[in-house]
Amino acid sequence: PVLDSLIADTASTLYAPNVLTQVAAGRSIDCQLLVNAGMLPMQSSVYSMRYPQNRYYTLNRALAEKNGARSYILTCDKPIVWNQEPIARAFGIDTLLTRSSWRNDELVGNPAKLSDGSFMRQAVEKMQAGEIWPVGENAFLQFVTYSGHNPFRLPENLRTVTFSDRFPERMRDYMMMAHYTDSAIGTLLSYLRSRPDYDRTLIVITGDHEGLAMDRAAILDNPDARGIVSPGQYTPLIVVNSPVGGRYDAVLGQADIYPTLLNLMQLDSYRWKGMGNSILDPSKAPFAISSMTGELAGDTTAVSPEALSNIRSARAISDLIISTDAFAIMP
Repeated sequence: PVLDSLIADTASTLYAPNVLTQVAAGRSIDCQLLVNAGMLPMQSSVYSMRYPQNRYYTLNRALAEKNGARSYILTCDKPIVWNQEPIARAFGIDTLLTRSSWRNDELVGNPAKLSDGSFMRQAVEKMQAGEIWPVGENAFLQFVTYSGHNPFRLPENLRTVTFSDRFPERMRDYMMMAHYTDSAIGTLLSYLRSRPDYDRTLIVITGDHEGLAMDRAAILDNPDARGIVSPGQYTPLIVVNSPVGGRYDAVLGQADIYPTLLNLMQLDSYRWKGMGNSILDPSKAPFAISSMTGELAGDTTAVSPEALSNIRSARAISDLIISTDAFAIMP
């Protein structure tokens, strides 16, 4: 209900439901590369494990240059997971809050980690106390939630809804967890709306990658699931307080989020534009390529063979930029 209410406000929310998952072997940390740095995953390795000391141009660095913004990443994981700690430094993040920063008082998942509900409540406490993002500070904050991770088993005491037995059990578990995380996001939004700087706060909600993985095909065998569960691996993008509202139904890739956010935050002059294209660009082709399978999703009828070839080569170019630490020699 929280996310539904946001996307219903077409005047101030930008909603793109068909963002193709483009992560590869790095999964969650690959999403940070795509969204924060506008780059595609490496072809045969994980950038955070091979090149954690590289220089990357990122959204938070762009905000720091223009507005003096301080940047934070909040996660319930340990700093060694996917090499998050050195990657945060490489991305120019000022403050990293990890597992030891939280009271682990409510656990969800396997392995059990801090629940999204407690995570958001404690994050709000820290903001109210001025420990992070004190009022008056320009800031970039990234909240990495965990409860929506496979196997989607929410403890009985946290369940507030039920779903019909006509749906497969795995689908019911997923919807139950999505409803729970939706409520946790509501806790954060409620606090943000109470801040004096809310009207100039851009709120971006997306996923690191699609969630159902190998369960998707089995769920779609159920006739009641069809039309609810997508056959494609999409991760919606919701931007609240967007200067451009409305719904973008064409297919885009996760790499297109970075340049879209540069546009929305009026950071178009930043030196690194990313490997994707902003959905605000009317010339953007309405398709994307999966990093995992190489398959095309969307409409390519108006795309020339040459342009298609260039887009297919983008991942190899991104791989070369990372492996040679090309940004280290840029001003």
